[in-house]
Amino acid sequence: MSIDLNHPLGEKNSARQSFYKNVILRLIFFLCFFIFITGISIYIIFSEALIGTTSNEGKNYFLREVKEVVIASPLRDKSISETPKRVVETKKIEADSALKGTIANNDINGSVNLTSTDSSPTIKERLLSVISKDELSKSKGHNPWSFKIGDSANYLENYKKYCPDTDHNVPRIALVVSGLGISQTGTQRAINLLPANSTLAFASNGNSLNRWIQEATKKGQETILQIPMQDFTESDGEDDSYVLKVKQSDKALLSRLRHSLGRATKYSGVMNYRGAMFLSNKYSTKSMFQELSKRKLFFLDDGNSVHNLTKELAPMVNLPYAVADLYLGYQVNRDKISKKLKDLEYIARVSGQAIGVVVAFDENVDGIIQWLQKDYMKDIIIVPLSCLVKFSNQSSQINNISE
Repeated sequence: MSIDLNHPLGEKNSARQSFYKNVILRLIFFLCFFIFITGISIYIIFSEALIGTTSNEGKNYFLREVKEVVIASPLRDKSISETPKRVVETKKIEADSALKGTIANNDINGSVNLTSTDSSPTIKERLLSVISKDELSKSKGHNPWSFKIGDSANYLENYKKYCPDTDHNVPRIALVVSGLGISQTGTQRAINLLPANSTLAFASNGNSLNRWIQEATKKGQETILQIPMQDFTESDGEDDSYVLKVKQSDKALLSRLRHSLGRATKYSGVMNYRGAMFLSNKYSTKSMFQELSKRKLFFLDDGNSVHNLTKELAPMVNLPYAVADLYLGYQVNRDKISKKLKDLEYIARVSGQAIGVVVAFDENVDGIIQWLQKDYMKDIIIVPLSCLVKFSNQSSQINNISE
């Protein structure tokens, strides 16, 4: 057999093997790269879904992540069956709770374990005697607390309709839990644990506000919007798309206010976040109040500053308003939390009513749950904030308005 030295044996086979080797190596490289990118994407998606997120739309709110707690308390109140005719029967509560899986045991004489998906039957049964969940969620999700521009109905009567018809000697407390909508886990936990007739304030720069408001309304909780306002510690140079500032023109101020108001629907009022400088400025405050009055909303002043002009300016523009009697911010010491809440109870007993604003930290929420189950709280009614707002009619509360 002759051999051509210009074409040695095996040359084609070697070249072919080298070609296949390069192709395989490149395929392996691209496969590894694809797996890496896919893994990173899955990690980002699941980490956002599983971990409570903090809104990037504003820098004015911060709420720490909360952990699940268990609170066990015996149910001693045996007078539930004697509540007014608007009370929801225990069996109805049990059936409804069984369907939703939110209450472990509604045995009146038993004990209840509270977790992040439970709420206390003792509190819930007692408070549902004021406003039933069916009334709040009827009419295909209509929120009785919400009124829009152009409503021809007398919204004073609408407010009055959902307030308790009780003896004026019975102390009433409006409990407002603020700073919600930022932490997903914290918001869910607050809605689950807090009783009906609590008032939940959602940050205007929060996340999924309409979803949270709808969920709270179904549980019989009132909802309001919390808007950041300029404080004395903030300079005009600090810019944030949500903060209302005193040196803004009327047009800029109203534009920013309407942007916040438009981030959610079906809430009954507005409250401030900080804002000592803003609320002490006559012109800025009046512009905001006029807009809120047109929208048939009420305003809650958290009572943190004695310089606020809420009491003077709100009646001038026919804006329903309220000023908190107590503000409970971040507290780690549970004894101090208990003392603050005890002070709120004392105010209610002396004056007949009280409004407390509590920031939704886990320690505060736990303190509220324990406080509401105390024996000395049995004769106090928790009412929605709108039941204690004042109108321009010489500070008359809505439940005192004659038919």
